[in-house]
Amino acid sequence: MSRNPFEALFRVRAIRERQARAEMGRARLAQQEAYDRLQELKRSLEDTPGLPGNLTPTQLRALQLTGITSHERLLEASAAYEEAHAVHEHHVARWRATDAELEAADRLRQKKKEAAAYRAIVATERAMDDLLLSLRARRRR
Repeated sequence: MSRNPFEALFRVRAIRERQARAEMGRARLAQQEAYDRLQELKRSLEDTPGLPGNLTPTQLRALQLTGITSHERLLEASAAYEEAHAVHEHHVARWRATDAELEAADRLRQKKKEAAAYRAIVATERAMDDLLLSLRARRRR
């Protein structure tokens, strides 16, 4: 079995492309989970019951603290989503680069096959020319 360096390059790049695709999928899943958490938190805050007519100072302070806490939770969830989205975009870019490398290796492999086929045709034509020349030389003798 002969070792073709272009086949090895192609296999390595194909493996890298599959790994990048898997990383992209995991990043997409993490992004979706962060988005789902953000949406769940938004829904829970939107579903709060209405306020009674008059509030005592204690109720007002509790409502204020709840609002601050809810706002902080929303900011944290939003930051987590943005981070997950950035990671996903990074992995998408890496996958695209790896996929481009794989395509380049495939094109290189195809060009090498075409060059080998062309060299085979040229060698065959030269062999035919040599054969014809030797036949002519025999006939002249």
